[in-house]
Amino acid sequence: MSFVNLNDDSLSLVVSFLSQCDALRLSLTSRRIHPLAKRQALSAIDIKTIAQLERICNYLLADVTSRLYFVRTLKVSKVAFGIWSGEAGDFSAAHLLADVLEQTSHLQTLWLDAVGALFAAEPRVASALCGLDQLSDLQLEHISTDTCKVLGRLACTPRRLALFHFGDDRQPCDATSILRAPALRRVRFLHLYGVHIAERTQQEHSLEDHLGDDAMQWRDTRELRVQYSYVSMATLVRAFPNTKKFFLCQRRHADDLGEALDDFDPFGPPANELPPTAWSQETYEHGLETSETACWKQLDRAYTGSYVDFMRWRVACKVRWLLLDGDRFEHAWKALSIVRRTSPVVLSMQISPQSPPEFWQHVVHIAPQIRYLDLVSSGTRLEMAYQWTVCCVASSRLLQS
Repeated sequence: MSFVNLNDDSLSLVVSFLSQCDALRLSLTSRRIHPLAKRQALSAIDIKTIAQLERICNYLLADVTSRLYFVRTLKVSKVAFGIWSGEAGDFSAAHLLADVLEQTSHLQTLWLDAVGALFAAEPRVASALCGLDQLSDLQLEHISTDTCKVLGRLACTPRRLALFHFGDDRQPCDATSILRAPALRRVRFLHLYGVHIAERTQQEHSLEDHLGDDAMQWRDTRELRVQYSYVSMATLVRAFPNTKKFFLCQRRHADDLGEALDDFDPFGPPANELPPTAWSQETYEHGLETSETACWKQLDRAYTGSYVDFMRWRVACKVRWLLLDGDRFEHAWKALSIVRRTSPVVLSMQISPQSPPEFWQHVVHIAPQIRYLDLVSSGTRLEMAYQWTVCCVASSRLLQS
């Protein structure tokens, strides 16, 4: 049997492994293969240059009923608008992108960069985005406060939503309005980067009490990622009560936005640093009593870019899998407090070659429920590998005893 005589299911499976360019070439070889290969070639489009933006949009618009019908994924980089680093950008072809978004009907994934400037230069793009009702994956980068307001008018209910604002840490995008956006109704994965979400006002508290427990709560969200953002833990716990996976990196309380800070480190070492052995029983409180101690009942996975993120937020719920990324060795003892408060079954840590054996004795003592220990050491010299092996074996034996 020749290749072209395969049934449609077999041909579609073969074509699905081809790249966009290879699928386009294959579509020119046979009338039998042409529709299947063209569907593969046009299913995912990634626009990275100005020339590609004009050429691809014109190509799709030349045959709307056929070509746009096959587009399922569309990604547009900021370089497609002439933005590299600091440039104002060239949005002369933005009207073509608006035409494509207005006329496509089966788009499922949309990643747009430079959306703050794009929406300002061509408001039709924002209007077209609001009309897309089949999006399941939406990622917007370089957002603005006005961008977040647009989210309240979306017709779609995506399963994955990612919002990025890159810029001055002390001038984040005000994303408070997204917590009232109906588009969050079915979001399972939410990623927030560089945003500010203000605390609820007394009026909003009263409205929530009047409407019931479900007011401004998005119960479908299972995975939450918060980076370089100003938002209280009480706000996150209240808005996303069913979160199971939580990633935290460089977060501050919403009220800290006006502070004059030298850096975005959640907090410096306390004035009276505890001795190493005291971290396993410490009761040290840092942060606001009411909003920074809020926590979910249980998490399947919690991971952070720094120990200090989990020290500012006094996490006190059980975490099945706790991941602690690398930090300076002088902060490593704080991991004992985090491990004690979360009682993980699986513990992943990035460790320092300077960690003394006493550190692991304390880990075993405060967390006997650990059944899997995953240790990563960056920059460990070859002659120290044996010492680490002995340490891990000794710890595992203690865990089994």
